[in-house]
Amino acid sequence: MPKIRGDPKEKMSFNCDPINFKKIHSLVDEKEFSTVTDLINTALAFYFENRNREKDQFENLQKYFKTEQGKKQLKEFAGIAVEEKLHEYKISK
Repeated sequence: MPKIRGDPKEKMSFNCDPINFKKIHSLVDEKEFSTVTDLINTALAFYFENRNREKDQFENLQKYFKTEQGKKQLKEFAGIAVEEKLHEYKISK
């Protein structure tokens, strides 16, 4: 079966530490990836798709907690935390 061709690829080389080298080849040998290139391209794509996810989630939370509903939720969280501490220290209101 002929290979399906996409955009032309750029070649690069890099030095890989021995532990990662063994892990890469192990995954290829176990047929989790068809080639080393497949694994590296998949890993890079995953990295670039997800590298800002935590920052984006934090920014979205900040925006949410500035809304009326978010402020209400924060007050509820604070109230629960105070109640838990009062209970923990056996302090009654």
